[in-house]
Amino acid sequence: MTFTSMDKSCVEDWERINEKNLERRAHFPNRLRSMLENLDSYIGGFGVSQLHHALHTATVAYRDGASDEMVVAALLHDVCKPINEPNHGPMAAELIRPYVSNITYNVIYTHELFVDRFQAEVVGGNTHLREPYRSEPWFDAAVIFADQWDQAAFDPKFNVMQLEEFQPLLEGVFGRTPKCWWR
Repeated sequence: MTFTSMDKSCVEDWERINEKNLERRAHFPNRLRSMLENLDSYIGGFGVSQLHHALHTATVAYRDGASDEMVVAALLHDVCKPINEPNHGPMAAELIRPYVSNITYNVIYTHELFVDRFQAEVVGGNTHLREPYRSEPWFDAAVIFADQWDQAAFDPKFNVMQLEEFQPLLEGVFGRTPKCWWR
């Protein structure tokens, strides 16, 4: 690189930078897998590790015939919980955004609001946080995600698929050329 500020860059600088980005992008599925492996030590008060929860959620999505993209999203939906519990949905959604459809992005972005009704029913609170999204084209997918997969994925005896079984899906979804949402 020859520049010290972007306004002094040249085409050759950006060609080198893009080449390095392509090399890093090839390792993205493995970095995501490492993030998932780290969830095994994160319990967060639940009866299972967040890795088990992720595998459980993704296993049910897979067995229900969800698309590869949605299965991978189910696997990664809580991957940012150890970083920032109250905002983990939007963080995970942004992580996968360049590789997934707008439907999948929005399902993951709002999944906390959609599953919150189950907690609110027990401890009190607003059980209608999903209602403002009812007219969105992804609403039904978010209901399936929250009601059938995510909220029901805390059984330590559930026979989950193993992380390595999801590796081909991780590579398939994140092996695509990412879209830049701002362009």
